Amino acid sequence: MTKHPKLRVLLKLGKRGAAIITNEVLVKGPSATRINKAILDDYKIIDTVGAGDCFTGAFAVKHA
Repeated sequence: MTKHPKLRVLLKLGKRGAAIITNEVLVKGPSATRINKAILDDYKIIDTVGAGDCFTGAFAVKHA
């Protein structure tokens, strides 16, 4: 990463959450359903198409 010191890599890990890797840190974050399993009791998740794209877009805007 010395060639690209400001490089950030966002990994989407599905039901396991996401991770960000930079030249200095590796941070993993669990998915919302792992943090609060009651979400699955309260809501019926039918379609997640586009969820990863929305997450990636929001991340890119925040860190641009």
